[in-house]
Amino acid sequence: MVVAGRNAELEAECRALAATLPVPVKVHGFVSNIHELMDAADLIVTKPGGLTTTEILAKGKPMALVAPIPGQEQRNCEYLLEEGAAVRLYDVSDASYYLRHWLEDTARMKREARNL
Repeated sequence: MVVAGRNAELEAECRALAATLPVPVKVHGFVSNIHELMDAADLIVTKPGGLTTTEILAKGKPMALVAPIPGQEQRNCEYLLEEGAAVRLYDVSDASYYLRHWLEDTARMKREARNL
């Protein structure tokens, strides 16, 4: 599942990409029930903004962080990595490999959830 928020260009790109994938991917724009979607998630892939990471931490969900902007997001990313509460995706082309690997490593997922 992908939630693009109010970024219409990102939503369109994700819909186009989803149509080419061998697995079903549901793409949303802005949603008012993000808390329910987070509850259903095993792992959340996100930029490390303050509000989003706080919500994810409150939900006790592990996260994979992408593209932090310099400043607060970079510091959030570093802290979450140091505490073992997140992993970092550096290259989008490697994302499917790493996400599958992390999701299959149940011991790691439990360890990250405990670190939250």
